[in-house]
Amino acid sequence: MVGQAFGVNLAIEALGLGLYVLVLVVTGYSRRLVPVLTTLLGCSGVLTLALGVELVSFASLLGQDPALLIGILIRFWSVFVEGHIMSRAMSRHLFAGVAVAIAAFTLRYAFQLHATRG
Repeated sequence: MVGQAFGVNLAIEALGLGLYVLVLVVTGYSRRLVPVLTTLLGCSGVLTLALGVELVSFASLLGQDPALLIGILIRFWSVFVEGHIMSRAMSRHLFAGVAVAIAAFTLRYAFQLHATRG
């Protein structure tokens, strides 16, 4: 079960990164692929660590429901962070980058629902 969950999570992240690669190639900024992907993976790692620490520490202090709510807010904030990175990579307005990040989030979420349905 753990191996299957790892494989599904890996496919979900690859799908999101693939969308970002596609957007950068289509907009003509393929030379920025390595810095953008490195930045996206680094920020994702930091935010995932923050989410894990938050869930463990706040669950004991505030209870399970408030900790989950704060975790959801951190996850939505990560979409904005990815949007900011993409807007700078595409040299477009912040709203364009956030729209791409929302599309990536929606694609990953839909794939996760489909892959874990059982």
